[in-house]
Amino acid sequence: MNGTSVVPGSVLDSVKGRDVTLSFDMGNGIVWLVNGRNVTADHANDVNLSVQIGTTAIPRDIVSNVAGDRSTVQLSLAHSGDFGYGAVLVINMGTANAKSYANLFYYNESTGGLEFVTVDQINENGIAELLFTHASNYVIVVGEAMGKSAGAAGVKSPKTGEFNPVIGETGEVGLQSEGSGMDIIWLLVIGAAGMAAMGALAYLVQKKAAKSAK
Repeated sequence: MNGTSVVPGSVLDSVKGRDVTLSFDMGNGIVWLVNGRNVTADHANDVNLSVQIGTTAIPRDIVSNVAGDRSTVQLSLAHSGDFGYGAVLVINMGTANAKSYANLFYYNESTGGLEFVTVDQINENGIAELLFTHASNYVIVVGEAMGKSAGAAGVKSPKTGEFNPVIGETGEVGLQSEGSGMDIIWLLVIGAAGMAAMGALAYLVQKKAAKSAK
């Protein structure tokens, strides 16, 4: 970034809607990745993408309520509010944490609580990639994938956009559109009802055939 941390909105506007990924090296092992397809604002604003690692803006007791005795790292983003696009933060969590999971939580000051945002498995080089759409205070909890255990897998954070992070049985993270869980339930119900109806029809046909044979 050549000594600057502000990304001009015109740069993001130039790649909007295109499958082009921009990389912004902030130094100290912090890199932001923005793909043009994730730029949603009509006109992107200039955004200060600087990140402070190891801050203490989130009260310790609030962090402990979620993290327990797990390792944590707090970070604060210089920009305030929505980015207008999705940006992936590439952060070095250390090779000692390789294969563990980096669970990202947003600190909601209005409620005084932490909201689960996303999770990524730390690779063998100690690198995690975490999706942000909003700048504020966050904490990364290192350990097992916490989406389900933290009670947040089915909750849409107001800072993560139109999709919920969903953790599968293998720990793989996917995206689930809002309401799709209920759609699946209704499909199962309708399918079960259809099978029951087919079974009843088959029974009546067999009964009629047996009666005719007599």
